[in-house]
Amino acid sequence: MKTPLLLIAAGGTGGHMFPAQALAEEMLKKGWRVKLSTDARGARYTGGFPHTT
Repeated sequence: MKTPLLLIAAGGTGGHMFPAQALAEEMLKKGWRVKLSTDARGARYTGGFPHTT
């Protein structure tokens, strides 16, 4: 069975990125793969985003 993949799309503000980060961290703990899609503004918040697989 393949590992499930979650694609998170979040806008370029902290109000979108911080909840996306929290969701990603929890799903990674459950064994999911996580990818993030954001715009140029959101890229400045990705430093705290968990490593994705």
